[in-house]
Amino acid sequence: MGNAIRIGATLITTAGLAYAGLDLTPRQQDYELEGITMHRLAFSDGQTEITYTPPKNWDYSGSGNHFSLRPHSVSGADAEITVNKLSGGGDFDEEATKRLCEEVLKSVPSGATNTTLVSQQLNPVFINRKGTFLVVISYDYYSQAYERSVMFLNRSNEQLRFQLTSYRNAFQELQKAFASSHYSWQKL
Repeated sequence: MGNAIRIGATLITTAGLAYAGLDLTPRQQDYELEGITMHRLAFSDGQTEITYTPPKNWDYSGSGNHFSLRPHSVSGADAEITVNKLSGGGDFDEEATKRLCEEVLKSVPSGATNTTLVSQQLNPVFINRKGTFLVVISYDYYSQAYERSVMFLNRSNEQLRFQLTSYRNAFQELQKAFASSHYSWQKL
């Protein structure tokens, strides 16, 4: 009986090591660039360290498969990055993009009205040579107009979702800052 428990525990531990996945628990990391100390965040992906620099003056927190960001200057706005196991193929073909658009449209809060697909764009940015797919929607919720963007990135067996939600009047500025930060990802 004791050996069976040890073997079971070893198998569970080994399975966890075989698929560690990207852990979005941030660690601040300082580095020097032309004599100036800079800051970025580091995340673990098995034995690989992935780095990211969030937009300036945005707060952040995260753990496991979820990372949150909030701009200091705007209330009612938040961004999140999530990682999940990839189900199905990793291509952004017509069927996949249609399914992702539908998912984003259904992601609005219960009771939201006037939900509209604003745009969809294949490869608005490449992150470490990986293609992306961006969906932008608008909706009204408790008499407030909102916009939401969700950008998808597929990597081997995981899908990352980069989502920003804000009041419509602040969305363009925040989207620009959030999208610009995607260029800072290293080893993703």
